[in-house]
Amino acid sequence: MAFCDNLSAALKLRKMTRKEASRRCGISYSAMRRYFDGDRFPGGDVLERLGRVLDVSVDWLLTGEGPVTRMFSPSSVAEAETIYMNDDLLKKICQMVLKMDKEAKQDLLKHIEDRELLAELHKERSKLKIG
Repeated sequence: MAFCDNLSAALKLRKMTRKEASRRCGISYSAMRRYFDGDRFPGGDVLERLGRVLDVSVDWLLTGEGPVTRMFSPSSVAEAETIYMNDDLLKKICQMVLKMDKEAKQDLLKHIEDRELLAELHKERSKLKIG
């Protein structure tokens, strides 16, 4: 898919408006609109900012292929642990994860996030092809 389609899918996934994304990236709304229209292609610095703001890899934005990287928030783990500790399966998963070293935890997290986000992005991409 084209860059503008990947950008649209990422924006929809993040439930962010073009205006908000342009503001958070520090670029003009008119420049952002041209990226979405396919009239203009961002430079490397803007691509990096788009990737950070939308929590996707620049490679994915450019090609729509490969791993999709998202930022990890430690507070979300604490919140999930508090909410779901009454679930035996999740307790077991948490116990197993606590025994892992840092690198194994990071690998597991990246795998889970990539699978989840890739599935969501494929759904968005399918909607764009249909609509």
